[in-house]
Amino acid sequence: DGVPDGVLSTFMAARERMAAARTWVALTLAGEGAAPDDAVDREALRLHPPAFGILRQLTAPRELGPGARLPAGAATAIPIALVQRDPRWHGPDAEAFRADRPEPPPHAYFPFGGGARRRIGEPLARAELGTILPLLPKLRPLGPQPERAVLRGTILVPRRSVVVAQGG
Repeated sequence: DGVPDGVLSTFMAARERMAAARTWVALTLAGEGAAPDDAVDREALRLHPPAFGILRQLTAPRELGPGARLPAGAATAIPIALVQRDPRWHGPDAEAFRADRPEPPPHAYFPFGGGARRRIGEPLARAELGTILPLLPKLRPLGPQPERAVLRGTILVPRRSVVVAQGG
């Protein structure tokens, strides 16, 4: 009487953004003992965004600060995980999980990318989080917290594929 095979295989296939998002949220639920809801999902995806970064090519020169200028055509990357843990936007406890954290400004929270190239699957991913996770039995982490993120392709996934089990 465990987790249905279809659900388990969905979590194990964490090479794809939506599966990675589900896995990170499930791990957070298990580790924090939290119940799934929008605030928990948002905070889990803030700490563990499935997308590695936003890659863009500048169409015009860009001043980054004193003495730092990038020319038009330069390739740039915005590391989502670093921006979403920046204390300027998320407070001095930005590394901590807090489901009651105020909603961040759009420029400081974009786990599925941003702008014109924001992942079109984001609404589906959020709908899946709201549908699948509440149906799962109580989860427990399989190892010590926190799970280390690794880069696979262009997404951040837990180092181990299966990171939660049915609790007791």
